[in-house]
This record gives sequence, structure tokens and C-alpha cells, in this order.
Amino acid sequence: MEEQERRSLASGGAGAEEPCAAQNLEKTATPPVRVRPQPLQGVSRLRVLLLYVLLVLLGVPVWWKATEVYRAAIPFHLLDQVASLLSRLHGCGAVSLV
Repeated sequence: MEEQERRSLASGGAGAEEPCAAQNLEKTATPPVRVRPQPLQGVSRLRVLLLYVLLVLLGVPVWWKATEVYRAAIPFHLLDQVASLLSRLHGCGAVSLV
């Protein structure tokens, strides 16, 4: 009995008359069939168009707001006060503006 098992394992495991499983698959396997997608018809085409319109209508305002430059308010009245203070100090000779 052990001798038959050794011969079976040495010849490929399944016996001499049966081909290897991998060889059997190679002979019977067919290449996959490529299926072309069907062109969009009526309602599907309308859905795609509405999706793009919605994307633009929502996307453009969000993009506009997200990319705007923040403009801080400039306190001109404080700048005028500092400028007048510096000009008075410069007139006294206390501050050099160069």
C-alpha cells in the first residue's frame, strides 16, 4: 500500500492516468469576453447632464468663496495719528526718520 502511495506522489499525486489540474485548466480555459458598455440612452444621459449642471452651480460659488483673499480693514485714523506724532517729534529733533 505504501509503495502505491509513493508512486502516486512521485507521478504527480493524482495517479498516472489523470493529467495535472493546472494542465487541465489551461486546455479548457477560454479568454474572458470583453463586454462593451452600452451608450447612454435618454434618461441616463439627462441624469449625467443634470449632475454636471448641479456640480457647476454648487461648485463655482464654493470655489469662489474658498479662494478669495482676506482683506483686513486698515485703521487709517490710527496711522494718521502715528504720522502726525512722528512729524512733531522729528520737528523737535528727537526722532530721525532716515
